[in-house]
Amino acid sequence: IYKFLQIFLLCIALFLRLVSLPKFTENLMINIAAIEYYLPENILTNEDIAREFPEWSAEKIKAKIGVEARHIVKKTQTALDLAYEATQKLFKNNINIFLSYGSDLEYFCNVDLIDELAEDFKNKSFTRYLPKRLVYTIISKVVNNQFIGAKKSDYVLFFPRGNSIKGDKVINELIENNVKYIERYDDMYIDDFKSYEKKSKFGDNELVILCATRFSYTNLTLNDQENKGNDIIIKGIAKYIQSTNRKIVIHFFEKGQDVNEAKKLCKELKIENNIIWHKTMPMHELFKLYEKSHICFDQLGNNWLGAIGVFAILLGIPLISNVSKYKVPLPVVNATNEEEVYEGLVQLENEDFYERISSESREYAVKNLTPLKILKQLIKND
Repeated sequence: IYKFLQIFLLCIALFLRLVSLPKFTENLMINIAAIEYYLPENILTNEDIAREFPEWSAEKIKAKIGVEARHIVKKTQTALDLAYEATQKLFKNNINIFLSYGSDLEYFCNVDLIDELAEDFKNKSFTRYLPKRLVYTIISKVVNNQFIGAKKSDYVLFFPRGNSIKGDKVINELIENNVKYIERYDDMYIDDFKSYEKKSKFGDNELVILCATRFSYTNLTLNDQENKGNDIIIKGIAKYIQSTNRKIVIHFFEKGQDVNEAKKLCKELKIENNIIWHKTMPMHELFKLYEKSHICFDQLGNNWLGAIGVFAILLGIPLISNVSKYKVPLPVVNATNEEEVYEGLVQLENEDFYERISSESREYAVKNLTPLKILKQLIKND
């Protein structure tokens, strides 16, 4: 009776929430409302400095520090004053950006998938205790109003076309509604990684392999893009282990619906003793694992690089992943099947190749995987 009352009260609460859900879900997505700045009016140029210090010419000052002019705050101005001025400009030049990270656009902006989503959610979390019709109503309102909110955006940032049929459909619909589309990958704020560095070295007695991708390759629910290719990774690594006498340690994480299947496969291939299984951990602990890893794996399914792979690239750790869909060459060892996984591991036995991939990875990340690249596109387009 107590459990029944809990479910009954939950249903009432959800029903009452639906009354205000339309307005709520229009703003549910991750949304950068606008970007603005303010520069103080007082300007000190190199010419001004040169007049006070004749031994330094304006050209010499620029050559020395790379600056031609600087904006100087008044003695009465504080950071709050600058923020206020920027805010004033913000309200005059408001730009709405839909910053999508995958399923929030592919599924939760896709009205054609409401039935599919409702069926999937019917067996998840607290929704398994709700009436089927109520689950459908919730999902329907969320998706419809998420799409309404997306159509009100000036820009939508999403992965390049060709990766997701469902995502491409939504992008095309948004473009038809005059929303400007900008391609993006998994960009990261570089400064967050300054305190971490790759500590493993080529030729260490123990080869440490890290794969933090969730396990999803058999019990797929919505589409094949949930396939991370974990079985391919496991089989390729197993073949490599059989071909070498080197001590190999593999770090896997117990996350995803196919963890048990993966453990069975590892046991069948007799590599279970090489594997250390981890529970979900804080990011700073995860990065400690990255630091001591020699090689990392990201998903090998029909996907783009995830954050797991980007972390490796940022730290200069050679990465093996499926990067077939990228338009430009990446400093990543491409693999789509177990044989290519094996060959990639063999390639990385070559010190020159290993060090080149490591060096190029970091350089590529600094140049291409930062928010500044997208920001420049936004400023240019606007």
